[in-house]
Amino acid sequence: YDYVLGPEATQQEVYERCGVQNLVDSCFQGVNGTIFAYGQTGSGKTYTMGSFAAGADCPVDNLGILPRVATRLFCRIEELKLQHQQEAEFEKENGYDGAPAEETVFTVRLTFLEIHKEVVRDLLRPDAASIKVKVRDNGKGSLRISGLKPVVVRSEEDLLTHVNRGCIMRTTGSTLMNEHSSR
Repeated sequence: YDYVLGPEATQQEVYERCGVQNLVDSCFQGVNGTIFAYGQTGSGKTYTMGSFAAGADCPVDNLGILPRVATRLFCRIEELKLQHQQEAEFEKENGYDGAPAEETVFTVRLTFLEIHKEVVRDLLRPDAASIKVKVRDNGKGSLRISGLKPVVVRSEEDLLTHVNRGCIMRTTGSTLMNEHSSR
């Protein structure tokens, strides 16, 4: 591990110290990013990830990693679209007579899975219990997950709607350590 953050750490501090913004930004250079929460029941994984009722009624200070990622992702897309537009206008104003640069098209796909008792489930499909999701080594030092159905999302709000819908599909149940564990 890289850091140990105490219970007084803010959600913003977790986001910054764990380099999540850099992870999101690197996706625009073709790097796949994964944020994996692992830990004992009641240790704050659900809270830290922000996969509990992430929405308009949640105070900004309590927003976890997922809502912050959604915000950064779509802000960065808008920044890059504006940059492209400005470059195209500059070329036009300065008599550039080459072919105009093609506009970059952004497609955001979301998958959301749960691993519980060594069973992998797609949380974005209502029939998730009957779908066989498999985790496999691709032979190149990384994993491939087959059976997940990506959902195309077009906005921060759309992404969070799907995350909240996926949260409802999670396995829950009480444990001796946490009465409302996302088990």
